[in-house]
Amino acid sequence: MLTDSDLKDISVKMNVPLVGVVFKDGLPNLGKLQYNKSYIVNLENMIDEDGNVNEGSHYTCFQVNKLKNGKVQALYFDSMGKTGVPPDIISYIGFEPPQQTMNLQSIVAETCGYWCLSWLYFINSFPERTNDLYEDTSLYLDLFNDLNKECDYKHNEFVLKNFFRSIDPKLRQPIESEFKKIE
Repeated sequence: MLTDSDLKDISVKMNVPLVGVVFKDGLPNLGKLQYNKSYIVNLENMIDEDGNVNEGSHYTCFQVNKLKNGKVQALYFDSMGKTGVPPDIISYIGFEPPQQTMNLQSIVAETCGYWCLSWLYFINSFPERTNDLYEDTSLYLDLFNDLNKECDYKHNEFVLKNFFRSIDPKLRQPIESEFKKIE
């Protein structure tokens, strides 16, 4: 599983406008909601039930965009597509955003941070994006299989890995390489 530092470092390389990576109860520490910016949230609280600092469990993310016409578009992204929007996120945003419901990530994979980064890249920096949050998310999801309907998680992982390959063929790592080794 990626650390918060890994996520921050990779987001810079991918040109993702990341405000922060926090536990769900740490959102208020980021200040007022920033439109057209990305947030990565671990579904755990910072302190566990025993009073110890939590290691975290699963990364999700969201973005709230304010369009030029004043309309607001928001989306909560969970690579497993089933957890529902946590109350901490609803409280921070001020309303419950729509959630994508496709299951993209194998239950045995620890790739949730990569899923967040790939979606955030696609909606913020991908050269062919439409700049419509919902349309771009639909285009992103079309690249993958819904694991609620199919069992081909290898296809999803193959496509996901390609988000982390260098566009320069001289710097490109073999596709089997660890995701974190991007140039």
